[in-house]
Amino acid sequence: MVHTRHQSWQKPRNRSGVEYAIPDKTHLPEITGITLKRRLVKLSTHAGTNRSYWDRTSDDYQARHGPQLARNPRAWGVWGIPEDELCILGDVAGKDVLEFGCGAALWSIALSRLGASCVGLDVSEQQLQHARENMKAAAVDFPLVH
Repeated sequence: MVHTRHQSWQKPRNRSGVEYAIPDKTHLPEITGITLKRRLVKLSTHAGTNRSYWDRTSDDYQARHGPQLARNPRAWGVWGIPEDELCILGDVAGKDVLEFGCGAALWSIALSRLGASCVGLDVSEQQLQHARENMKAAAVDFPLVH
């Protein structure tokens, strides 16, 4: 899912108000104008299980679904309805976009090409590796957050 932000990026906080961001791109502070510190976060059992699952299965997932997803990277849901038909996002040029669960970051790559400033977020480091490969092939660059 893709969400646009309304305010300049702020350090995320959990429900108790504790900061928990762990960005991995060195140019993110230049873009946002903030200083970031890596902070280890203890995952819940469920989140850890989810992360392990995606790290273990992402290569197979990308092998099976990557070609289909790449044919139309701006498609919604399991039915793959094109954004061009639904027009949900409108003009994204100049907009800030945070893609939650970006996986191989195909949405962010496509939106970057349309002039959006994207950040991809995913629980799986292995999925983010696929995103890095896709970004390199597409000659686009934006921050990825693990």
